[in-house]
Amino acid sequence: PEQPAQHENLVQEYSEQMGFAKHQVLDASINTSVLKLSINECSFCGALKDEKVRSDMAHKTLNWFLKKTGQGEGTVEWYNKSRQKIMVITGSNAQSEITTGPSCAIQNK
Repeated sequence: PEQPAQHENLVQEYSEQMGFAKHQVLDASINTSVLKLSINECSFCGALKDEKVRSDMAHKTLNWFLKKTGQGEGTVEWYNKSRQKIMVITGSNAQSEITTGPSCAIQNK
């Protein structure tokens, strides 16, 4: 298991890389080839409703994760504060698939 300090560093590194504010990413952990992110979904509400922005965020995150781990493919999972999975991207930079789950942020208006 990772130490909390590593989580803090991962959250900070990811947030800085993506240009997110400090309060937007609540937690981050890497387990083999899976990056799990807990986000404050309300602070992403506008972004997550826009499919293109959501897709860009997912691909940019996957790219960052694969570069960080040196792997050819992997999975990134986003969770809200209630620990519900709200989005997943799996695959490689060349080919990946995004699935979204139920969330206030992903519901259509």
